[in-house]
Amino acid sequence: MRSIWFWFLIWVLAGSVYGQVGFSAKTPIGEWLQSSGKSSELTLTLGAEGKIVWQPFEVERWINWFEEVGSDQKAFSLVKWWLSENWLEAKNFSVPSLSLLLRAQEMAAKQTGRDNTWERLSSATFSYYPSKRWGVLVQFRHRDFLPFIEAYPTPTLEVATVRGFIGTTVWEFGRNYYRWGVGFLGAPLISDHGYPLDGISFSLRARLPIIGRWRIRQFVGYLHGDLPGRFLVARRWERNLGKLWSFGATEINLSRSFYPLVLFLPIYPTTRLAVHNGWRKEGSDQVIFNLDLTYSSKDFDIYGVLLVDDLKLRWWREQEQIQRKLGWILGVQKEKKKWTIGAEYASFDRLTYTHHVQEPYIYHGVGLGYPTGSDSKVITLWGRWQLIPKLQISGLLTRSWLDRKKPSKDFERYWALSLQWLASTNTLLALHWTKGYPPKWGIGGGWSENQERARFLILEGKFWGLWSPKR
Repeated sequence: MRSIWFWFLIWVLAGSVYGQVGFSAKTPIGEWLQSSGKSSELTLTLGAEGKIVWQPFEVERWINWFEEVGSDQKAFSLVKWWLSENWLEAKNFSVPSLSLLLRAQEMAAKQTGRDNTWERLSSATFSYYPSKRWGVLVQFRHRDFLPFIEAYPTPTLEVATVRGFIGTTVWEFGRNYYRWGVGFLGAPLISDHGYPLDGISFSLRARLPIIGRWRIRQFVGYLHGDLPGRFLVARRWERNLGKLWSFGATEINLSRSFYPLVLFLPIYPTTRLAVHNGWRKEGSDQVIFNLDLTYSSKDFDIYGVLLVDDLKLRWWREQEQIQRKLGWILGVQKEKKKWTIGAEYASFDRLTYTHHVQEPYIYHGVGLGYPTGSDSKVITLWGRWQLIPKLQISGLLTRSWLDRKKPSKDFERYWALSLQWLASTNTLLALHWTKGYPPKWGIGGGWSENQERARFLILEGKFWGLWSPKR
């Protein structure tokens, strides 16, 4: 133990390793946000889980947060361009024609009872803009497996996407992460905690009769590589209800064959119509939808989600039991510049995310939806406290109940405590103490019993640098 602290002190004094924020999202946007920060408050805030419960359409809230503290102009312009859903705004951003963001990470991990292990979690993000109307983004990343929230399988070519504007429509083609809806550990149906998706997406605003103006998002992808190929069609509806409330609804269709009508009509009635008319077989696809409601003030959030996979109430036939395939999430967060605290509870029925014909709702061994998956419950607590302007402590605790390994429900506990120091404007150092691994859903359940008991002491360094040619 003394030798570990000795080397940590030497590295801090010499500045020869690269610091890291305790927990971060996989998306390149998150890395740009971090590189744009010139304030310790901004950069350290990105390291505690706070921002990831914000809904992706709350662009103004993100932008206002970073404009308050000031930021690097190039990185901040990249962030705003990739978050913007309005061409009239995007065309005024001073986006560099070419940029390269390098993130170098080194870790020295000591597991109880085992020798030291070394891990490099580096990434390189490249962006190119032939014009302000469209751009290309490519990210390469080393696979991550240490006990952090983002420790899920990733391909070497993690992101490769083209994005552009056509009038009021934003379109995107290629491989990227999508996070639709609220949730701390992950969104309920389409989330960025797992494997990146390959497909086409678009986003537009539309004024519809009676129900008014909505933001509509749609994604069509092909799931390949681990199971027989499946098509994924996802659609989300979003609307602000005044200044403090927002409502969202997401629907998903997962099928081995592609049915074009689901691109234009509500998914569930369309698939039932196809079965009724004999155009496709009963049970040939899986349809899931969720509703979410969020209350957001300046620094306080409450959100709730109801997920419906299937609900059959056959009360008129006593010999048939009620079959319920539901899930729900309830969370709250208080976020200040100096500190953040939050809590979330999620629960899913035994048959939620499952299908009697297809494989479960997974892709490359990881659930597409919420990380704990079917027949699970999880409680999550998180927080951070900025001790001094360049030093903070953050923590995460999860306890999940899963139906695996034993006749009765088993539970997994994971916690992580991190001390993070901003050594310079683009260098952070961190010391982590963890037990277990973050909740994971896949074939066979979560982690092994040995992994559940594993304790790690991890020294971590991270350096990020953004390069672009001078004009």
